[in-house]
Amino acid sequence: TENTYSKTRLSEVIDQIQDQENLALAEHFQNQYIIKDDVYDYILHSLKQHLQKWKEIQSIQTKDGNEEFIKIQKKLRDQIEFVEKDHMVISKDFNTYLIAIFSKNF
Repeated sequence: TENTYSKTRLSEVIDQIQDQENLALAEHFQNQYIIKDDVYDYILHSLKQHLQKWKEIQSIQTKDGNEEFIKIQKKLRDQIEFVEKDHMVISKDFNTYLIAIFSKNF
């Protein structure tokens, strides 16, 4: 949802951009948000696979299955943690960018 909001905000700002440097930065952020959409889709797909695996393990209850489940879960947690940190950096950079654009215009 935040990614969608940021893309919408960026599209609103693009009309106000006067110089090539800021236009290039806007394109950079647009590309970052597109990449993030792909990453979010990948993680969602992975979570769905993990849920399916969990259902399989519940019916089997083997030690090997539980170990595999734990490995997958750790990998997903690490991915989500990375994405959260990366999202915070991009959001901070984007907000700084917006402040810079609006301070030039006023």
